Amino acid sequence: MQSLFKCRVCGSSKLPKPDETFQYFEEFLYCINTEWLDMAQPIPELETNIFLRSDEIPKTGEKRYLKIRHPFCLTSDNCFKTLFMPASSSVNGIGEPPEELEQSALVTCHLDKFLSRNDFCAWVSVTVQEVILFSELYQYYPARIHSDLFAPFTTHNPHAVQLYPFTWKNWDYDCWTAQGDAGEWKLFFTDPSGIQHLLLWSYWGACDELLYIGNIIKN
Repeated sequence: MQSLFKCRVCGSSKLPKPDETFQYFEEFLYCINTEWLDMAQPIPELETNIFLRSDEIPKTGEKRYLKIRHPFCLTSDNCFKTLFMPASSSVNGIGEPPEELEQSALVTCHLDKFLSRNDFCAWVSVTVQEVILFSELYQYYPARIHSDLFAPFTTHNPHAVQLYPFTWKNWDYDCWTAQGDAGEWKLFFTDPSGIQHLLLWSYWGACDELLYIGNIIKN
């Protein structure tokens, strides 16, 4: 597979390779750099980054407008999976603020039409096919045991690498970043029976981003 767009940094359309360390996850996504337009807004100019993002969770069968960019690819039936996060989290990062985790979801979309496009990004019209809230992901994937993945991120160089963990209600989030140029985050959810599930793990760099999805437990 090849991305539909070029990277603005290096100009390549090559997709990053999954890391074998994460073989316990069920699937991985390239298509997480999507921005959901507020449903009351007209389609903005392609190169503008100033527009209202949506706070409305997508619904199955709904038509929505998304901005997509590298890395991005489609399946053979013109579908893709991506994340929906409400406006603040979409701009500031997952869990910023943490209460928006309750309204965040994994969404399967069918790409219906390109509305505007260049080498680096596009506005598209999609039909929503499936919506799974983050809090329900563990019910959709078989549990796999891999306790090593639960170890917190650490750093011995606080001037170059920052850690941003937080806990909120049933959620635990861990993150490191090297001055914002590269980093990783992982998201845990504790179910009503007290079992903690590692649901999402993402890596990003200057030219790529990859998200792993599954249901990892300690034992």
